[in-house]
Amino acid sequence: MLLTHAELAPIACVNVYTGVPSFTLPGDVVVAILDYPDEFVVAFRGTNPLNARDWIRDFSFWPVNDPLIGWAHSGFVSAAREASPKLAFPSNPRKMITVTCHSLGAAEGICVAGMHVAKGRPNPIRFVGFGCPRIFPIWNFKIAGLVAQMAGAHLYANAGDPVPHVPLAPIYLHRVPQTTLGEPLFALDPIRNHFGALYVERMAALNS
Repeated sequence: MLLTHAELAPIACVNVYTGVPSFTLPGDVVVAILDYPDEFVVAFRGTNPLNARDWIRDFSFWPVNDPLIGWAHSGFVSAAREASPKLAFPSNPRKMITVTCHSLGAAEGICVAGMHVAKGRPNPIRFVGFGCPRIFPIWNFKIAGLVAQMAGAHLYANAGDPVPHVPLAPIYLHRVPQTTLGEPLFALDPIRNHFGALYVERMAALNS
């Protein structure tokens, strides 16, 4: 049985920040891999506020044309290009791969999932993201077809979280269905609506 979205939330929003990573790439790309009986879970860590390279990647938002997934935010797609060859996929070609991530990690994760589909790899893949920024410019006509070939793709955004609203529309858009969680909190400090622990709490409530 596959993990529910609520069960994935602690992995994506807390554990990948605090646990021992499966591998890291120089600078800022941190990945945790968990092998469950029915699925292979891949989580990319989101922005570490103390890591300058994470901030540089976040703000490197000029679009570039990737040969696999089309036009995308250059900072996010460059991380996906670096990480994708490093991922060891399960030997069983029918085992589900679940990519689940928060924040910057979610942006990198959807790019990796799209690359997996574009390469025609046999494993089914699904994507579940939390507090994900926008990645794909309006003129990317390729990613929607790749998302449609996934076993599932969904985003969750806390009400009041500013991160899912940048870079600004109409240039950048979400290309994955998104559910808004709860009501806005912390009006004087809206970035607190982006905190991973709040996503875990609201996903648990959604699933109860």
